[in-house]
Amino acid sequence: MPTIKIIKIERSMRTLRSCLGYSVQVVILLCFIFKASFASALTIGQPFPNFTLPSAYVGYGQQLQEQHGKPVMLIVLDRCDRCQKKLVEFQHQNTVYALDDLETWIIWTSYKDDLPPELPLPVLKADSRLQQGWQVPKKRPALFLINRDGILDHAQYGSLRKLSRQVDSLLSEWMQQGQARPVGQ
Repeated sequence: MPTIKIIKIERSMRTLRSCLGYSVQVVILLCFIFKASFASALTIGQPFPNFTLPSAYVGYGQQLQEQHGKPVMLIVLDRCDRCQKKLVEFQHQNTVYALDDLETWIIWTSYKDDLPPELPLPVLKADSRLQQGWQVPKKRPALFLINRDGILDHAQYGSLRKLSRQVDSLLSEWMQQGQARPVGQ
């Protein structure tokens, strides 16, 4: 079933077809395709797109750009109704690396009557109507490690259980590779 976006593109292409030659139409279509694929792609070694998300509770949201100079661990959840027990290991690792300025954010997507996890970590609401910048990935759960310079160093996808089992060794290695040093040293 075609989406509204596809229907709009098809209408635009019909209009272009009546005005322009076939080769120009192909070039324009390829530009749309490349723009869409590059806009959502996250590449290791490239800057992580800045974004702003509101708090899942009352209070201020967070903007990634404000964390420049600190390593950031993002945990993007799939369906989660008060799933704080599944997030204990991430909370523990945040405490272990607190002296190294590690910031850990949980990105939660609401679903029907689900409630966000209750944690002392920032829990942000992934709401497409409210977010600005980066689009939360469709593939979830996900773990992203963003270095002090705002560069994506690591992206991992899988079950929350799998990610929580791997986060200890992953963070230990990552932090030893220089995340504890201030920017520019």
